[in-house]
Amino acid sequence: MTGTFHGYSTLREMELLVQSGMTPMQAITAATSVNARAAGVIAERGTIAAGKLADLVLVDGRPDEKIAEIEKTRRVFLGGYELDPKDLEKAIQSPEMTPLAARAIPPLLDAFERTDGRTQLDTLRVNSTDAGIDHSSMLFQPVIRNSGDHALMIQAAMADKERPYVRLELPLTPGAFELADVSRYIGVAFDVRGESPGRLLVQTYAVRNSDAWAAPFVAAGEWQTVKIPFSALRRRAANGPAWTGKDARAVVFELSGAAGSRVWLELDNVQFYQ
Repeated sequence: MTGTFHGYSTLREMELLVQSGMTPMQAITAATSVNARAAGVIAERGTIAAGKLADLVLVDGRPDEKIAEIEKTRRVFLGGYELDPKDLEKAIQSPEMTPLAARAIPPLLDAFERTDGRTQLDTLRVNSTDAGIDHSSMLFQPVIRNSGDHALMIQAAMADKERPYVRLELPLTPGAFELADVSRYIGVAFDVRGESPGRLLVQTYAVRNSDAWAAPFVAAGEWQTVKIPFSALRRRAANGPAWTGKDARAVVFELSGAAGSRVWLELDNVQFYQ
């Protein structure tokens, strides 16, 4: 049997669909064309048709009659290229991280001139806060500088908890899924003013927890240009992966303050420098 599995449904999920009353074929359809249509990619994948991406699974069995037989995979194609199922299984079971390619990106991350909430790299700005129900709250919006261009103002109310914070995340690639190679740069520069202790964080693929590469910076009431070299970035862990600059995912600005306090920061011209 040939299928175009889009990756959203696992075998267990399809088995649950069958147990809930679907036929095996209906479960397979839900895992392929229905999911592709829901994800807005039905024009590229989800069914077998001329011009679509050839993501195919060839099965030695009849999963349309017995869904468990979908595990009897014999051949796998991704984008028209055949993959070795044994190599795939080995990579899945390996404790090592899957190697991913990284792409070079231009130096300017964001000058905050776009009105659609996206960076100069065409990635979507993201806000995040400390965890929990009673988390800190934040708002960011463009403001006009004296020079006539725009900056981004971040206003935050710190939660009444220990070590509250808010963050502005600037993904280096769409969704921060692809990796960015920033090894040709020395560090990150930005214009800043405000009233808040700040930290610059660089999220990377090699670090899989919250202990990102980070360095503090100080914001004052007047505009200043801050340059933070990559060599100044540190992690709390004493051991772990070394900084390479070849697996960056996002540049993050963190604001913190006393519990229950209010802080603000204005940012402009965030860029890598050489």
